Amino acid sequence: QRDGTPCGAPDVDRNIFFPHVGSNNGADASQICLTRCAHRGECAAMAYRNGEQYGVWGGVNCTVTDYRPRSEIRSRLAAMAAEHGIDVGHRELPVTA
Repeated sequence: QRDGTPCGAPDVDRNIFFPHVGSNNGADASQICLTRCAHRGECAAMAYRNGEQYGVWGGVNCTVTDYRPRSEIRSRLAAMAAEHGIDVGHRELPVTA
């Protein structure tokens, strides 16, 4: 979240970008990303490269669930980045315990 972007705006609650299970599952944050942000491709690429596992990045909810495996999330992040002309390349996922 950076200044000059919708997620960094003072009128936006930054907590909505890190939804808890059972909440709106990031729908509000995704809506802000998809309708108000020109940087969502960069954001998705950064999340892909960093192996983000939580939060909404570039309009993609990165929180792994039984219904949303990590491989699907990474595919969606890569697709969002590519849609904005950014090649994320391919690298191994960080090992987590």
